[in-house]
Amino acid sequence: MHRAILKAIDSKWKLSSFDSVGWGSFQNGEGVSWNLPIAAASAKSSKYQDYRLHYSTSKLNLNAFFVEEANRLNVYAPLKNLFGEFGIELKLDGVEKVFTPKAEKLPVRQELRDLGIAGGERVVWDVGSSWFRMKKAE
Repeated sequence: MHRAILKAIDSKWKLSSFDSVGWGSFQNGEGVSWNLPIAAASAKSSKYQDYRLHYSTSKLNLNAFFVEEANRLNVYAPLKNLFGEFGIELKLDGVEKVFTPKAEKLPVRQELRDLGIAGGERVVWDVGSSWFRMKKAE
C-alpha cells in the first residue's frame, strides 16, 4: 500500500523535491518489529541505565537517544528500502515524546524476558511522533 501511495505522489510531485516525511509512532497497530530492538538495546545501554538512576539530574536527552538507537540498529529498514526504490535516502531525524513502559506491560514481554529483561524494568519503547530526513540518493 505504501508503495502505491509513494508512486502516486512521485508521479505528481517528485519525491526528491521533499526534504522530510512525518511518520507518527513506530508501533503501527499491532506491528512491533521496529520497537523490540530499541527496547532490548535500551535495557542493555549504560547511557539509558544511568538516565534511569539519575532521572532528575540526567543530561541524557531521551528523544536524541531514541533517534541514535533507531538509526544505529536500522530498525526502520523496510521503510528505508521502500524509499530507496524511488532514489531517496531516508534517515530518522527526530522524535517527540518517548514512551518508557515496564517490560511486563508490552506485547513482547516474553521476548524481552527471553533476553533477560525483567518484567518490572522500564525500557524505551515508542514515540508519539517521528520524522525522517529525505535526500536524493547519490
